[in-house]
Amino acid sequence: MKELTATAKYSVGTLTYTKMGLVALFSWLLWGDFCFQLMETVMPTLLPLTLHRAAASGQAIGIIMTTIPNIMNAILCPIISYKSDRYRSKWGRRIPFLLWPTPCIAILLIVTGHSTSIGTWLHGLIESNLHLSGLSPALVILGVTSFCMVGFQFFNMFVGSVYYYLFADVVPEHFMGRFMAAFRLVSFGAALVWNYYLIGLADAHMAALFVGIGIVYFVGFTLMCMRVKEGKYPPPPPPGHGGGMVGSSLTYFHECFRNRYYIWFFVGTTLIELAVCARPFSIIFYNDTLKIPLETFGKVMFWSSAASMLLTLPAGFLSDRWHPLRLVILGSAGTAVVTILSFFFVNDARSMLIFQLAAVPPSVLYMVAVLPMYAALLPKERYGQMCSAQAMLRSVAMIFGGFAAGLLMDLTGSYRYFFVWTAACIAVSLIPLFLVYIGWKRYGGAENYVPPSVDIARGGAAVASENVVGKSS
Repeated sequence: MKELTATAKYSVGTLTYTKMGLVALFSWLLWGDFCFQLMETVMPTLLPLTLHRAAASGQAIGIIMTTIPNIMNAILCPIISYKSDRYRSKWGRRIPFLLWPTPCIAILLIVTGHSTSIGTWLHGLIESNLHLSGLSPALVILGVTSFCMVGFQFFNMFVGSVYYYLFADVVPEHFMGRFMAAFRLVSFGAALVWNYYLIGLADAHMAALFVGIGIVYFVGFTLMCMRVKEGKYPPPPPPGHGGGMVGSSLTYFHECFRNRYYIWFFVGTTLIELAVCARPFSIIFYNDTLKIPLETFGKVMFWSSAASMLLTLPAGFLSDRWHPLRLVILGSAGTAVVTILSFFFVNDARSMLIFQLAAVPPSVLYMVAVLPMYAALLPKERYGQMCSAQAMLRSVAMIFGGFAAGLLMDLTGSYRYFFVWTAACIAVSLIPLFLVYIGWKRYGGAENYVPPSVDIARGGAAVASENVVGKSS
């Protein structure tokens, strides 16, 4: 029995690893994540500054950075996730969705880095050939930058929708909490590199940063896709309402939204992520309002990331032992408190550092536990589909949230109100999350939890799940 238990620890689906095989798997996944996190950091961090310098309003920044991407996500993520759950190939069901968009993302990063030069050149070309003297260079630069952003988001939608599902398909569930702690360590490591070494170069070397990170992402993420192998999957479940677009859509919505327990889960996690709508305004507040140089801003974020790294592994072990749902609720409550205090007391680089460090413990609890929470609560055989339902609801909310957050900045005349937006969204999320906690206890709690069925044919019966867990982006 001990031998069987030991073997089960290193297995997921049809995949079985030795200890060294597990180390190799973790190494490739974490290397890919390092490249992915750098790619995911450069666009939301630097693009708001580019837009702001092109005279874009707060509403325009909110629409470009949040509303448009989330319109795309609301439409594409459910389709991509539904298809990925049911896709079968010699490469698996996740890797193909990660591999083919990668060169397109890299190219668009490189072009984005040169958007100011391209916009200036294009403005001169338009003015000399079409004689549109009223067209300002800033408007053309804004158009070029927006085009790059939309293209980038389109291709990144495939990667972001499927990337986190891969972990569930290849990482044994017994190690998921610790893997996610290592995953977060790598994310913080990428943040350290970005904040300490790279962001300070943005003023003088913006284009070079985009080009360098585009190349690193293309090479590193492609290598990960080539080295990580998926196992064999059972045949995909048939659509409960028949095939075709209409039948598949009916099956999707029926399975995802008929149970109130999952609806509360979707609402709670959506409200937390709605706080992200204010993120593009944070760097403008620190750099433009408080006049904190980008280099100093980077150093503050460096120490925040360093502190986060120290707490990540203990939080991962705590997630495995105490259950991630509890940690998500605790971390969210703590983050809301620190954020609203920041609204009143952050006035310079010193106070920014103090409150960034104060936010580290609750934010680490949340970040380490949130993906394992998805894995622990959602039905595994429809994991991608259920995650995409949350992503769709989140995106619909953020379509309006991006506009509303930008409008709040414009109406108040202060980017400081990004703190208020963030704290309010997280605080309200605690209500549906508490209802999820009550349902979790009713369905078995930490010892005997069985997710309620989403299978149309089986009604309310417990699902017989394949060994698949993960999360959508």
